[in-house]
Amino acid sequence: MHCPESKFHKNFAPTFIDKEFFNESWGNVKVILKNIPVYKCLDCQKQGIDSFIIDKYDPNKIIKNVLTSMIRNLKRNILKTSRNIDITLNFAPANIQESFYIKEPRYSLNDLIFPEEFRLNITNLINSLKIYFTSGLPVSSKSQSICVNFFGRSGTGKTACVEAIANVLNKKLLVVNYAELESKYVGETPKNILKVFKKAKENNAIILFDEADSFLSTRLTELRQATDYSVNLTRSVLLKQLDEYSGVVFFCTNLLSNYDKAFLRRILFFYEFPIPSNDEKNKIWRSKIPPDMLGAEDIDFNVLRNCSDLTGADIEKIALQVYLLSYSQEEKKSYVSLKLVQNLIDDLNKVKAIVEESKISKPIIIPKEDLGNKLFTNKTKEKNESA
Repeated sequence: MHCPESKFHKNFAPTFIDKEFFNESWGNVKVILKNIPVYKCLDCQKQGIDSFIIDKYDPNKIIKNVLTSMIRNLKRNILKTSRNIDITLNFAPANIQESFYIKEPRYSLNDLIFPEEFRLNITNLINSLKIYFTSGLPVSSKSQSICVNFFGRSGTGKTACVEAIANVLNKKLLVVNYAELESKYVGETPKNILKVFKKAKENNAIILFDEADSFLSTRLTELRQATDYSVNLTRSVLLKQLDEYSGVVFFCTNLLSNYDKAFLRRILFFYEFPIPSNDEKNKIWRSKIPPDMLGAEDIDFNVLRNCSDLTGADIEKIALQVYLLSYSQEEKKSYVSLKLVQNLIDDLNKVKAIVEESKISKPIIIPKEDLGNKLFTNKTKEKNESA
């Protein structure tokens, strides 16, 4: 990719531009192009120059060639008129869609299996939110929004619990996922965040930021490229919106330690989701493996081994595997056995162990004597090749 201004410029960032085109040969036709995806030269920007390119080409030349051909065809097919004709074309890529959506809650509190003490905490939270929706917050409060953070191991029911709370409060959910919200175009992600809060207000919905550590992570101190500025701008816009918004916002994460301190100050309630106890696991097994499944009544789930690390989501996954692996086409039913369940648990634990091991980087240490031999060997090899 080369800048039209200088071949030595190397720093570019994707963005959108609007262009207006007019040519005397086109007569009374003017064309406006919206959201043309281009690359902006950051080296030119430092010099106060706006320079844009599409891949390695100048967009003006490409677009004018396309427009000239289009105008010719257009003039052949329209009646001559003294009126000015403005044509607006939107070049926004078709795959750029809204990265958040309104969702009707699927779960109720009865669907969730938690320790009694934790269930009481959630009930108290719901009562607090009811007070908020009926009476609001004191005028003296700096913020008029309530931010709640659910954190804990993946698969412990954080997102399902938010849905259940929304269900009790008779509210819709606006679900936001960072991977979909983040745009590769500079400046678009902050705009998307503004749209999130606007849409939540229009639908009187509770906002759920899933995988929230991606949104609330610590801001960058060393800004080296355009994307770094964009990341910090996104954090700043989100902070401002949380201060100005009147509504309820939930954050769910399994990486609370990544949060920026500025976000921690704005979160009113924190709840850590526990790993289910043996009794709770037993209840989850019974809820996920129905009693009409062949062999289900004969299984004592308390005798299963290596279950201490299992979450509710793990149990649900294994129950689904049991159903699919043991389904009989003849009887139109599945058969569950203790051995099959135990094997699937062991397989899942092996996968988890591999994932955890891959997170630990093991430095390669070469003893000094070996390092010397290796250097000597390489030098000898280079000398022989040059000869």
